[in-house]
This record gives sequence, structure tokens and C-alpha cells, in this order.
Amino acid sequence: MYVRTWTATDDCGNTRTASQTISVDDSVAPVISSVPGPTTIECPAQPVFASPTATDACDASVSLTFEDTTIPGTCPAAHVRTWTATDDCGNTARQPDHQRG
Repeated sequence: MYVRTWTATDDCGNTRTASQTISVDDSVAPVISSVPGPTTIECPAQPVFASPTATDACDASVSLTFEDTTIPGTCPAAHVRTWTATDDCGNTARQPDHQRG
């Protein structure tokens, strides 16, 4: 929060002040980039996932985490790594990276 204060002074030295309170709100989620589209790999190879980056207009150090899920089945099985970016205000973005093989 910021406070801006103005002071007006007339020729006789009389003054009057007024203040304005400015609140800054961040309601926009971070952006995750460099996550490729779905990929197919040859069985029995293991998936190799991309290393994305996350940016945010108000947070220079966005938290970027991931969760891996394997959807069981016969070959080809599906592997999904879901990336989550979280900024300092708790806004989040999620981006999956799918691989089948």
C-alpha cells in the first residue's frame, strides 16, 4: 500500500494537505512457457520432460513445482507431468506435459 500526500500553501503561509491511499492488487496468474505438446516415445523408453520457465509481472521469483502421474495400462502407458507456477500473491497456473509410450 502506498500513501501519496499533497500540500497546498497560499501566499500567507496557510497550508492544507490531502492524502490518497493506493493499494496494489495482483490477481493475474503467472505464465508457464516452454512446455511442449503431447509426445510419443518408443516403449520401453522412459519419458524425458521439458524444463519450463515461469514468469509473473509482479513476482521476480515465481515458485515452479511439478507432479508426475502415470496412467496405467499396457504399452503405451501415458505419463503426465503437471507443472504449477505460484506467485507471491497465491495466483497459480497449471500446465501439463503429456508423453505416451
